[in-house]
Amino acid sequence: MRIIAYLFDRPRSDAAHMGVSGNCIFTDAPGTHRADLIALLDSGGIRAGDVVRVCALSDLGHGAASRATRRRIEALGATVEVMALHKPKRGRVSKKHPRRADMCEVWWSSLDQRDALAKMSDMAGQALDRNQANRLCNYSRNPADRTLD
Repeated sequence: MRIIAYLFDRPRSDAAHMGVSGNCIFTDAPGTHRADLIALLDSGGIRAGDVVRVCALSDLGHGAASRATRRRIEALGATVEVMALHKPKRGRVSKKHPRRADMCEVWWSSLDQRDALAKMSDMAGQALDRNQANRLCNYSRNPADRTLD
């Protein structure tokens, strides 16, 4: 039993998140007209007992074509697993965050912006960008106007 990853318009690194490595990764881009998928199906790339992992059924085709491709893979004796990748959501940091004052002191300090954002992200428990830090800390060019209201 082999585990095969098929990725359409996705980076090859997504295969590692699906638990697949080595030469069992097939990738297509919109301009290739799914050449790797056709080779996988028609050239004996799939054998009975194999598992084909995709991020979404739409990777196999649009609409009815995805269902037909799935049935074709299952007719070869393989199974199709859909493994949705969990991407971290980027939410807003509340102005009521318990460590807001500490984060703003870091933001207003003389640290390099990249270092300050990294430190603030650790404090917040999520990735922050410059715009979020400015909004969180009521950023003003005038240091006298920098207050936590």
